[in-house]
Amino acid sequence: MRSSAIALVLTTFLANYAVADQLIRIENGLTYAIPKGSPAAFAKRGDYTTAFFDGQFRLSGKYFYSRLPSISNEDIEDPGIRLYFIPDRKTRMKLPYWVQRGHVKEIWFTNNADFIHDVIPPSVITSIGTSGRVASGRVTIVVDSYQASVECDTPSYAVRYIAVNALQSTHITQAGELPDGC
Repeated sequence: MRSSAIALVLTTFLANYAVADQLIRIENGLTYAIPKGSPAAFAKRGDYTTAFFDGQFRLSGKYFYSRLPSISNEDIEDPGIRLYFIPDRKTRMKLPYWVQRGHVKEIWFTNNADFIHDVIPPSVITSIGTSGRVASGRVTIVVDSYQASVECDTPSYAVRYIAVNALQSTHITQAGELPDGC
């Protein structure tokens, strides 16, 4: 029983490496994998655990947007905005990821205002206000400047939004649990 459990873990671990065209070792055992056929090519290492990638490509998946009551935090563009993107499986399997945590689960934007302007109707933004409700929708977008980093043992992925390629309707739901950092 124990040997089959070890074999399963080892097989799963090696499967992640088998689909990787390139492994990028950053520091202290931190390794990013770039899957074969990835639209993002490793460009350079940044500070600490950050890796930057070149390439413009399409992302397909679902976005989630909400606006929280104003909080004091001068480090981010608009502290009340919560916006993230969950890529579909096909897209996710092509993106560089932190080997120790598996494939990308969510992506943040480095330019929220541009995405919101192009994708989320003003009537939806007004309707949501700071109620804590969430707008979501399926979309295919064009992005570049992919980056990966790890903080507090949690991977974070970000892109720069460029344009909408295909947009489906937006839905508003009651507040859900949005991912958060440490």
